[in-house]
Amino acid sequence: MIHRKFSKSDFLMMQDAHSHHKQVIFTIADADYAAMAMIMFDSVSKHYQDSDLFLFVIGTGNVNQLDNNVNVIYIGDVLDELDLHQRLVYYLQVELATSIKPQCFEFLFAQHYNRVIYLDPDIYVVRRMTEIDSLLDGNVNGVVTPHALKSLKSNIIGEDNVFLQCGIYNLGFLALKNTPETLRMMTWWKEKLKWQCIVDLRNGYFVDQKWLDFLPAYFEGFHVLKSPAYNLAPWNSEHYEVLSDSYGNFYINDFEHPIAFIHFSGIKRAVYHYAFLKEARMYYLEQLKKYKFKKFGFLRFEIRYKLDNMKLDKICTFLYKEYINHTKNTSTDPFTDIDFYNFLNSVDTETKLPVYVRKLFEILPDIFVGYLNTKQTINYDNLITWMKNNFNYDGVVSLETMVHLRNNSIGSNYKIKYTDASIKTSFQGDSGKPSYFPSLLSFAKEIIVKSDRIEIFDGDVRVCIPNIDNLKDFTDIKTKNYTELWVPSFNCKKKLHEKYGLTNITVIPFPVLQPKYKVQKIDFPINKFVVLMHHDFDRDFTAQKSLESLMAFQEGFDDRDDGLLICFFINAKQSEDYKKLLAACQNRKNIKIIENKTKDDLYYSYLHYADCFISMHDQAAFGYELNEAMSLGKYVITIRNDDNKAYINPNNSFLIETSSSHSYITTGAKMLNEIYDNNNALCKTRRLAALTTEKHLSPNIIGFMMQKRLELLKLEVKKSKLNIYMKLKQITAYLFLAKNKNNQDEINQIETIMKILLKNVNRPDVLE
Repeated sequence: MIHRKFSKSDFLMMQDAHSHHKQVIFTIADADYAAMAMIMFDSVSKHYQDSDLFLFVIGTGNVNQLDNNVNVIYIGDVLDELDLHQRLVYYLQVELATSIKPQCFEFLFAQHYNRVIYLDPDIYVVRRMTEIDSLLDGNVNGVVTPHALKSLKSNIIGEDNVFLQCGIYNLGFLALKNTPETLRMMTWWKEKLKWQCIVDLRNGYFVDQKWLDFLPAYFEGFHVLKSPAYNLAPWNSEHYEVLSDSYGNFYINDFEHPIAFIHFSGIKRAVYHYAFLKEARMYYLEQLKKYKFKKFGFLRFEIRYKLDNMKLDKICTFLYKEYINHTKNTSTDPFTDIDFYNFLNSVDTETKLPVYVRKLFEILPDIFVGYLNTKQTINYDNLITWMKNNFNYDGVVSLETMVHLRNNSIGSNYKIKYTDASIKTSFQGDSGKPSYFPSLLSFAKEIIVKSDRIEIFDGDVRVCIPNIDNLKDFTDIKTKNYTELWVPSFNCKKKLHEKYGLTNITVIPFPVLQPKYKVQKIDFPINKFVVLMHHDFDRDFTAQKSLESLMAFQEGFDDRDDGLLICFFINAKQSEDYKKLLAACQNRKNIKIIENKTKDDLYYSYLHYADCFISMHDQAAFGYELNEAMSLGKYVITIRNDDNKAYINPNNSFLIETSSSHSYITTGAKMLNEIYDNNNALCKTRRLAALTTEKHLSPNIIGFMMQKRLELLKLEVKKSKLNIYMKLKQITAYLFLAKNKNNQDEINQIETIMKILLKNVNRPDVLE
């Protein structure tokens, strides 16, 4: 984790540097909202040259300043470590971002700023907020703006109840003055938001907003600015005619009433909300295009239980809320709290289900109904298998987490032996456990790790995982009479069969580890469309087809100056292949060559800033670089074949379905242009790319696949028992079908009741 703490001297230097500045404007954002934040700061800087600008980042990084002299502060510099860990586990992203707002205000007040204005990152400032200037010049301590000044008229009985749920004031804007009364309010607000900045409409919570409904009653000197020119948004624009001129200014009803700022909430998600702001929306989307390829050196927090590296997903977040509410234990670190860990691994006393599964069904009851239709016993193994193939709630539930909890419930009894110490050192991951088997092979009795293979023994079953790179001759493996070989791709299986006559082969992919890296400061423009290609000169030059990838970029971007190709060369050698690539890059300003000995932080920094990863390799053993890029949410362009693309499909990547080098180049160029032209519309592709690798190729999932394969092999060895098992299974299925035919009315009634219950389920208001 990249972490940068401010020292006391840093604080004093900032205070000295900024003590003469009276006003500061800030926002809070993660990497996903950083571009919107920059648009907001662009609009602010036109009218507030006298104000300092701050971006508080939910994440880590080493960037200290952005365009328009925007100062960057990481929330780890504002919160102490325990507070940060608690919030990361307790809150969803939108809850987290709003829960730290008081701390950000206090941080800036400590820098001797007299006035602090908060704006949401999706706000666009059209003019200077002169009314706010006048109010803060007076005796007020702060200014808030209501969601609306009139009842909504889109329904004959009104829809003001939405404001009863979300709060009277919209805290996308909040202006505060550094006074004793403001600091008193801040102390009260901060205490409320530590554990109660949640979205729970049924119980009256809506992040930070609902609490400030108490503002006029509990505190003095806070002004409610009732002007339609402030916080114009989709939820209140139906009351006004919004006009515009040719200079990007907007007005309410006539050109005598200029709008101060517009709140473009849900700009990408809910187009129909902008029926009364169509022109303003189009203008804002044009502004966003300026930053559509802007990359930031920000990394997300990694939320894992430290003792055994278990990922804490959003189901764990809801369980941590439950744990805190039940135990009232607000002083321990959830990253190390053994009691919380034991709670995650416990069984619910009422339902007899693992608490994780019980919470999963509470949060996403549709999963429960869908799973019941499979007519399988509710247990981790059946549920994981079903969700892997039929599950659509990715991003909320992590199968990696579920497999981890499943393994804990089983326990492990395998032993690992290494043939020498050097193999052990290179083979083990950060957690001290083998990186290839993070999901414990609890059914295996013994695992032996050699330089050229891994051997798994369990009774009469003997499995070999050959190291394709180190193993030059498979004759020895053939004589060992292994029960089965596990290889990472169909291409490997095909080659081993053709060359050595091996038939006992099963394809189990390599696990894809999302890379851990520190973003390096690299010298290249990060506001362009960046394409990365990778070539290792120790591997087959012809098969990698690096020239085709390079020429596809040239064909697609010869007439565009805002594209950049990074050619990252590993183990570069003076050879004819090397000269060919250099010649193809010669005198090309939009191509940058990087030479390095290995894939390290430098490589991953370029991958971090890249928009797209391109590889025309059509004979890869597995295509690890492709899946690695997908795990980071990059667009991937590659060749479709039966080899390394088991989980790469047209929904999460761009596949070239052709067989000639010329077609590779032409089709690749068209795909690059499509991504360039439709970046916003294709964001779902990037998201699906990351979710696919987590769902199907994470280490825990691959380990689970290995376990299930071992179970099946043990059954196949005992053929007579297997035959009996299959017959019993068929008889059971026939009986079940017969019962269904005779009780169809009862089945229909049960399904109807389930649908009724679903309508009244207490599902969370926010899942993200």
